[in-house]
Amino acid sequence: PNTPGSIVILDADGTELSSPISQNCNPCPRFPNWSPDGNKIAYTCDSILGHPKNELCVVNADGTNNTRLTSPNISGGCEESFPDWSPDGSKIIYDCNGGPTWSINADGSGQSRVGVGSRPGWSPDGAGIVFRKGSTEIWLMNADGSNAQMLNTGGTLNGGARWGP
Repeated sequence: PNTPGSIVILDADGTELSSPISQNCNPCPRFPNWSPDGNKIAYTCDSILGHPKNELCVVNADGTNNTRLTSPNISGGCEESFPDWSPDGSKIIYDCNGGPTWSINADGSGQSRVGVGSRPGWSPDGAGIVFRKGSTEIWLMNADGSNAQMLNTGGTLNGGARWGP
């Protein structure tokens, strides 16, 4: 059943296939993002695992192995959100308190700050990361955080930037 705080997987016809995360909590899992191989889902978690701050969690698509990846001791207790998997599935980038951008290995090791922006997204080849800075700018940087350059200015952004196919 679909309860508050659920991640629900639907078939294209709207039929519910499964609910790998179903907890009666508010708020709970947010910003789910599939791994490239379709076997895992990264998401923002909070009270679902009894932690006081938003953190980054990963669950198998079948609902097993629900795991908290991030450590508030490393990131300074930031509120993690907007996870995005690298194309090869080895890393996840995410937003910390609306910026900066952090990276972590898919197994939870190697948590590090890589940039200054928010709502990051990997390039299809994994070499670059696009991100939002402020409410008007889209930037691009190398995957290691180097060579950041602004791509546009002006207008108001309600979301982040993503790569097209």
